[in-house]
Amino acid sequence: MPTALVTGASGYVASELVHQLLAAGWAVRGTVRAVDARTDHLVALASALPGSLELVPADLLADGAFDGPVKGCDYVFHVA
Repeated sequence: MPTALVTGASGYVASELVHQLLAAGWAVRGTVRAVDARTDHLVALASALPGSLELVPADLLADGAFDGPVKGCDYVFHVA
């Protein structure tokens, strides 16, 4: 299955996108401000759906913050 990067994964619209991608069996890498209690809903989705999820902290304002997260991804959904 493809790998997708979803920026701003903990947001409302991005969370639904993550849900749909995981349900389709995709590997999802989601960027978030921090992996904390605000991302618990994404972890719960990943454990209930067939796809896989990796959460990566990233700062939209930092140069090069997405260089690492985008590597190896087939698709990028810039929702942040």
